[in-house]
Amino acid sequence: MIKKLCMNGELKALNIHYNTESDIRVFKHSQSDKIDKQTNFFHVDTNMNSLKAMVYLGKVNKHNGPFEYVIESFKYNKSFLQFCKRKVTRNLQLHNRDETSVKKFNSLISFFKVKNEFSELDKSSYMFKFIKKNKVTFVSPNNFIIFDPLGIHRGGIVEKGERTALQLIFSSKDDWQL
Repeated sequence: MIKKLCMNGELKALNIHYNTESDIRVFKHSQSDKIDKQTNFFHVDTNMNSLKAMVYLGKVNKHNGPFEYVIESFKYNKSFLQFCKRKVTRNLQLHNRDETSVKKFNSLISFFKVKNEFSELDKSSYMFKFIKKNKVTFVSPNNFIIFDPLGIHRGGIVEKGERTALQLIFSSKDDWQL
């Protein structure tokens, strides 16, 4: 039996991302940010009821920031309570990895210690191993990717050259930016 997926959505946002190897924002949130190339910028979005598309406007290889998605990871972000906690820490800028943000995040009670990004995962943790095992890297000719933004994903690190990507966000509801 074939199941048909239908979404009567509309385009809610359109962004252009242009990054080069010298662009600090490709690697860090700020100058004092700590870098871990295995996990930097893996995240889940804090937008509800949406679908995203990335269109890379040039050739994509493993060196110029390919898109990466962790297969089946959307299942870990379906709890509305978990989503709300991630939204709060994101809005308070506690997802950053500079010393001040880390101290503020660590001062929270454990119930609220949930981030929307995965840059500080312990290498022996289940989630780190899950990401490493299940991530898929999209290089040319896979320049058009449609995905669930509640799954773990990232624009890869630009180590050499540049990348230009068009990001489209679709939603059938007006609460997508809750």
